[in-house]
Amino acid sequence: MGKGPLDFIDVEESENDKKKIKGDIVSGPEAGRSPYSNEEYTVGWVSTHSIDMAAAKGMLDEEHGDPQTPPQEADHNTYLLGCMRGFRVVIACLPKDELGAISAAAVARDMLFTFPNIRVGLTVGVGAGIPHYDDNETCDIRLGDVVIGSDRGSSGVIVYDFGKWLPDGSFKNMYALDRPPRPLRAALARKEAEHQTRESKICEYVDNPAQQIHRQDRLDTSPEIHYGIVATGSAVVKHAPTREQIKQRHGAICLEMEAAGLINNFPCIVIRGISNYADSQKNDQWHVYAASTAAACAKELLGFVQLTTLEAERKGKDVLQILNNGMSRPLISSLYLSRDTNIAKVSHEVSQISTHFTHIKQLKKGTEMLKRPG
Repeated sequence: MGKGPLDFIDVEESENDKKKIKGDIVSGPEAGRSPYSNEEYTVGWVSTHSIDMAAAKGMLDEEHGDPQTPPQEADHNTYLLGCMRGFRVVIACLPKDELGAISAAAVARDMLFTFPNIRVGLTVGVGAGIPHYDDNETCDIRLGDVVIGSDRGSSGVIVYDFGKWLPDGSFKNMYALDRPPRPLRAALARKEAEHQTRESKICEYVDNPAQQIHRQDRLDTSPEIHYGIVATGSAVVKHAPTREQIKQRHGAICLEMEAAGLINNFPCIVIRGISNYADSQKNDQWHVYAASTAAACAKELLGFVQLTTLEAERKGKDVLQILNNGMSRPLISSLYLSRDTNIAKVSHEVSQISTHFTHIKQLKKGTEMLKRPG
């Protein structure tokens, strides 16, 4: 049996990675408690689903075990700790059957309380792609591609359903989102530049499954990375006309539901693997693969983050405190939530990854294939 999508192909460790972390690392579930204090973790990673958390776990270079200082009773998150591209990373997931901005904000808030030295964050999961987003065949998002929220001078994320309708019939957005931390923006700029001359390393981290789809051939069959506006809202979109309306109004290339609860409360960048097209054919068949490509992209991005700029960044908990002491945010009020992240389910998802792809490969091979919208 070949490698599953979360089985790594060994990649040579860069000198930059070696400088970021020194010392022995305990690996595996037998590790018990992490050998590192909670204060030594500087990167936070919020997954939106247990499958996304399983993909993130698969991307860890080393696992550290449970937090050295157990979370207080008020923190309901369950954490995965480890090393990725030389950084100590904390991974948490939204509770089962809870979606949206408020739940995401609560997870991030508790993470920053338990791990007070987190400087930057990644919110990694799946989203809906907007095909032909530039009305051009060459600007085409396909299932398994990755979208990174990025827009010059802004956060790269808009809340498409929070605002007011004006007398002239236009819609004015009323919720401004902060930009990602400077170290992540600098890393993103370098990542984009690298991709002009070199291929992405996503396929070094993910074993691309062979599934045929009726579409025009690409010169390169690897997942592509797109940079642009991510539109976030309070409801799942399964209606192509609504999707197109959001695209025309905001210039969005991806839809999702959690980012608004994180951007202003958790210094992060939004990364989404494309698992559907926000139309009537929306299903979960591509969730596993899209989660894997998004996690691989996030890992690659971390490789471009410089340690010195990260250490100089303001702590996430300090940013949150400033926000809480200043103007209130409409999406972080009333955060009394019952959370029940099931770590056993995450482990089960990891063990089932290869099974999912074996099933995908056997789906009638060329007869009943997923069709992309026209």
